[in-house]
Amino acid sequence: MHDYAHPEVQEHQLQQLADPTVVEQAAAAVAEIRNLDASSIGDVKLASITNFTTDSASILVETDQIFSNNLVGRGRKLSGTLDCELHPLADRGWTATSFQWLSRRPPLGDRGRTSLES
Repeated sequence: MHDYAHPEVQEHQLQQLADPTVVEQAAAAVAEIRNLDASSIGDVKLASITNFTTDSASILVETDQIFSNNLVGRGRKLSGTLDCELHPLADRGWTATSFQWLSRRPPLGDRGRTSLES
């Protein structure tokens, strides 16, 4: 689950699951999220493994969320699909090392993009 209103909680949760690069990408978006007066709450709907070896894994993650910001207004539903790469770390198990948005429904358009979507 994610919650833009509490970025410190999100960062702490990500540190348990993600490589420092992914955590930094999320943290870098906080200022933009605040400037857009964005709020969102959502959850993972489905996660599917698309590739797996002993050294890496790829998963597709489908998300649902309700979001608002000063560009799109209040209470819009947004669904999306992320392609995530994971690698094993000896002391932490499998860790997300990168991600990329494959789709967003409805699309936000360039004006509604945050650096999390790059």
